[in-house]
Amino acid sequence: MNHDSTADLPWVDPRYCDPEHLAPGARALCIECPAPTVLIAKCGEINAWHWAHPGNAICSGEGEGAWHQAWKMWAQQYGATVEMIDNPHRADIVWPDGAIYECQTNYTDAATIRKREDHYGERLTWIYRWMPGRFDRLRNVGEGWFKWNRPAPSMGLHDRPVIWHHLDRLYDITAKTTSNGEVHIRFARGEDDKYGPVMYGSRPAPFHVGASAATLKQLQAEQQGAS
Repeated sequence: MNHDSTADLPWVDPRYCDPEHLAPGARALCIECPAPTVLIAKCGEINAWHWAHPGNAICSGEGEGAWHQAWKMWAQQYGATVEMIDNPHRADIVWPDGAIYECQTNYTDAATIRKREDHYGERLTWIYRWMPGRFDRLRNVGEGWFKWNRPAPSMGLHDRPVIWHHLDRLYDITAKTTSNGEVHIRFARGEDDKYGPVMYGSRPAPFHVGASAATLKQLQAEQQGAS
């Protein structure tokens, strides 16, 4: 059994990321929650040992953690408006040309997807924080498609573009739900190399997912220095 899954959780306070800290009864801190939250070490006999939020925690999927705020502050540097009220919705990032980014740390429910896509139409792009380790849950099923094991079913409901922010890269993806209920993912193809087409086409992200908190602090300091 793999007892070292801390690399899959960049929201764990770096002080607790050493594998030796992950042990029965141990505690850590989440740096992505809007308020300090204690993480619990899950050390069972079936699943890989890992850190988990308590059941009543409100993590950055419901509040706004460092990753979400860093995206907004980064966009502001390039002329974007953040948290623009557009009744009955509130857009995360609105670019000068009217394009809209909705940043999501957790999967979005089907009703929210439909409402926002109907409201914003072609202006909308979804940005999801895609955590390390999830690529291991994709299985190649041919013709550029990957089956997503243990998926978020709502991911296949998007009609507007979806971008996964994974580590320090951005991946443009297409998702669909098959007739038997499976969620399949296809990545925008990268440029050909000497081995043929690159399956996972990507481009640089504004910052590394695991450095969200540090990036936010840097952007805040730059903003304060400019004021």
